[in-house]
Amino acid sequence: MLRGLYSSFAGMRAWLFRQDVVASNLANVTSHGYKQDLAVFRSFPSRSMVALEGNEGSGSRVQPLGPYTGGVLLGEVRTDFSQGALEETGVPTDLALEGEGFFAVRREGRLLYTRNGSFHLNAGNYLVTFDGAEVLDEDGSPIRVEGELVIGEDGTITVDGEERGRLGIYAFDDPESLRKVGEGYFASAQISRRASCRVVQGYLEASNVNAVDQMVKMIEGLRAYESNQRLILAQDRTLEKLVNQTGKV
Repeated sequence: MLRGLYSSFAGMRAWLFRQDVVASNLANVTSHGYKQDLAVFRSFPSRSMVALEGNEGSGSRVQPLGPYTGGVLLGEVRTDFSQGALEETGVPTDLALEGEGFFAVRREGRLLYTRNGSFHLNAGNYLVTFDGAEVLDEDGSPIRVEGELVIGEDGTITVDGEERGRLGIYAFDDPESLRKVGEGYFASAQISRRASCRVVQGYLEASNVNAVDQMVKMIEGLRAYESNQRLILAQDRTLEKLVNQTGKV
């Protein structure tokens, strides 16, 4: 009986964590370049249950009852790096990536990566992100723009017809090494490589979150949570009868 309570509790906790992941996805459905998270469940290690027949000792016999698992738990949260739809804005400093890769930026002295190409020029005419992080070229230097900006599909930067280098756009052999640090930024300790992707000027990449799909997952999670809750109540009532009524006999 107590094992059933533990299993139901583990299920409630796992589904609650999954609801947090879904809620975060829904909150970022309109965030440019956002990559949704996926909650992955796994079961507790399986154990073999046996029954001892007879008295303990040399005369006892072990009767296998089969495997037992203690329910499920949230194994990990993975990021889905699939491509989001491209939305035209017509703004020259808005950039989108089609294919693999991330823009390299420097934020508070820290090298980070992002798919959100909603850039603008600051007071010093440097290309920066929405919150002021410097957009870097392939040499790791900030990009200064004084004139008409044209970005080629290969990331080549041209200002007033003069080539000024290329955007710093990088990819990783193991995308799972990327870690979300908030505000659409990623950090990685892995060595990056030059990405093979297409840069589209005047566009932004939309979030890859499907709002309808996430709403279905939220309803599914709520029902699963309530089912485990009802199981706990049913097991609690059974345990109460066992203690009170059997004790009287």
